[in-house]
Order: sequence, then structure tokens, then C-alpha cells
Amino acid sequence: MDRRIFLGAASALPLTAAMVTVAKAQDKKFTIALVPGLTTDAFYITMQKGAQAAADALGVELVFQGAPDFNPVTQVPVLDAVIARAPSAILIAPTDTTQLIEPLRKAHDAGIPVITVDTFIGTGVYQTGAGDADFPLAYIASDNVLGGKMAARALAAAIGGAGKVYVSNVKPGISTTDQREAGFKAAMAEEFPDVTVLETQFNDNDANKAASQLQGVFARDADLKGVFGANLFSALGAGNGVQQSGQTGIIKVVAFDAPSSIVDNIKTGLVDVAIAQHPAEIGYFGLVSAYAHLTGNSRFSLSEQNINKGLQVDGVFDAVMNLASPASPVGYLDNPIETLMVGSHGLHNSIEVALKNNARFLQASTSEVYGDPLEHPQKESYWGHVNCIGVRSVYDESKRFAEAMTMAYHRFHGVQTRIVRIFNTYGPRMRLNDGRAL
Repeated sequence: MDRRIFLGAASALPLTAAMVTVAKAQDKKFTIALVPGLTTDAFYITMQKGAQAAADALGVELVFQGAPDFNPVTQVPVLDAVIARAPSAILIAPTDTTQLIEPLRKAHDAGIPVITVDTFIGTGVYQTGAGDADFPLAYIASDNVLGGKMAARALAAAIGGAGKVYVSNVKPGISTTDQREAGFKAAMAEEFPDVTVLETQFNDNDANKAASQLQGVFARDADLKGVFGANLFSALGAGNGVQQSGQTGIIKVVAFDAPSSIVDNIKTGLVDVAIAQHPAEIGYFGLVSAYAHLTGNSRFSLSEQNINKGLQVDGVFDAVMNLASPASPVGYLDNPIETLMVGSHGLHNSIEVALKNNARFLQASTSEVYGDPLEHPQKESYWGHVNCIGVRSVYDESKRFAEAMTMAYHRFHGVQTRIVRIFNTYGPRMRLNDGRAL
């Protein structure tokens, strides 16, 4: 396979990072095993799909093998069977922080690289040379402490900032749910002094038990205001318990994870808020990380440069993707000159790389090129309703000029160009002061 390199310039500010990925032929066929926490949870099924997408792209065989319940007693025999097959690497969601250390050490001692996904062993801090659980290569997961804090804030808002709540959890010793509970309690203690957090109820991942526990807590504390379900079955059970107690809409339920079953419960009112993860991304990047280790090729290198001052890059590029520019009013109003420069000088420097390499060029634009539109929704044929001297013009005009230069290079130099007009996007990596968070 010919060497191919893709360059993308991306950052919240004009001082950008140039990202380069390299695709190279591999003679060896790799087999990577994914051992989920359990096979019947939509979270892990979605994780498998993400891992499979990466496997298909990289020519890797993916083996998905797990137990039907989230329990180290049933997971360890599955892991032993996977190790016996001698895969090239193992991705695993350990079902206990301590009980999976020695079983996973068997894989490590057999020369099989281990990456933990979603959950971890020990402290989750690896490759430090300290402790007995630092041998995995990496831990890839959501920020569960932050997720717990988000749940606390959402529940506090739903109950008016005061009242009694509790956490419905699986059992102690599961890294992710332990962290979610810790984040939830920390945020409540620090930010909501009028909220009382009652004793945690552990349900062993049994939704029926979680429902019964909700009814029991409500019987003891009739002024119960809310519950945080730290995982799927905890939340489903709590919602059912609220319904069975005749308190739907009165006792608020916040769920962690947002599969279709939780979305359906939000629509029916059994669940009020859900904290969503991205399990497909976890599976995808877990497999890519394992592949990078196996091949000695990270397929990614980082070179921080200010594209307003030029780009110094090596290699032959097939595509250049220019994402550089602050996108939030918080960013571009604090950096008005730099924002204008990145749409002119930065764009020019980026598209010159594409021209010299006969590469395709992608310019990330914005719906703000339409200004304050009089047409809703906007069609591409709509030319907009603009103010070229307003306070937001530094961003709007920067993007309009960037589109104009992109098309000029297409018409005059024949560069293969694409322009994507991105409307508002939301996700877990948004800054808290972005100004557009829902």
C-alpha cells in the first residue's frame, strides 16, 4: 500500500495543532479480543459496534466474548478461555477493581497486551511502575467522576435545590459506578447544601431489586425528592419503583447511560434526565490503541504550530482538513484579530499545503456565514442577511472570506475542495463556559 498522510489543522484558537495520520501496510493479521462487562447490556453492544468499525477499517479480526452478567465469578472463566486462544491483544471491561488483577496478569505474563475499557483495575493509573495493577497499557473510558457531578447538578435542578435524594448503585468495587457515586456526592456536598443524600442502595445490577429498594426508601422517607441511577439497570429499576409508588413526576430520576430503553422512559416520564456516554467511541479508540501498539505505529502524530504564521510539515499529503478557528462567541470575541487572521492567513497557509501536494482540501465553515438569516431553515442557495461591521463580524467575515478563498483555489488552481457549514454542535468535550451548552 502506498504511504498516505492526512493533515488536519484544528484547535479552539488560531494557535493550532497539526495532526498527521499515516496508513501503512501490515503483513501480519491481528486478532483482538473484546471482553465486555456483560454481553446483554446495550452499552457494551454499542461498544462492540465501535470496535468492529475500527477492526474493519484496519483489517483486524475482532473477537467479542463475554459473560451474560456483570460478575467477576462469570467473567474470569471467559477471560481464561480468551487467553487460551492467544489473541494479539485484549480489550476488557473488568467487573471488579481487585478480583480481575491476577486473571489479567496471566494475559500480561503470556505476552498479550491488555487495555481496559469502560472500567479499570487497581486505580486505573497504569505504566507507572507502582502497585500490582499498573501493567495494562491504557484505560479508555468516560470521565465518570464528572458524569456523577453532572448527574448531581441535574437532579438538584430538577428538585429545586433542596430535599432528600439517594444513589441506586450496583455494588462496591466497580470502578465506574464507584466514581459516579463519588462525583455525585462530592457535587451535592460542595454545591447544594440543602440537598440531603441518603444511604446508597446496592442492587447487584438487578432492576427488580432496585425498584423494590426505591419503594422501601420512599416508605421510610415520604419526602424523598429524587434518585440517581448509577448505571442502566439501577435507573430502570428506580424509574419502575417510582411508578409503582405512584410518584411519577414527583420523585425525579436521573439515569447514567442513554440507550433506547432510557430514552423511551424519558418519553413516558419514568426517567427525567440521562447522562449519555459514547460507548462506540470507547470501543473504536480501544481497538485503534491496541493496533497502534501492535504495529508500533500510532497512526497519529502531533505538531503544534500557529497556522497564521505558516505550516512546516513533512510528508506527502492526500488530504488537508482545516478546522482551525474558535467557534464560540466566548472564544472569538476574546480573540477578534486572531480570528480574522486564521480565516485569511491561516486558511491560505493550509490550502497551500493542499495545492503543493495535489491533495483534497476540506474547509470547516459555519452557519454564521448566513449572518442573521431571514430564511429558516437556510438552503445552500440562500446568500444570507449579514452585518460586516457588527461585533460578531470578526467570526462571520472570517468564515465567509475563508469560503471565498477556498473556492478561488478551486476555480483558479483546480484544487479539489469541500466546504462543510457546521451548525451548533454539542458534546461531552465542550467547555463549561462555552456559552451554548444546553
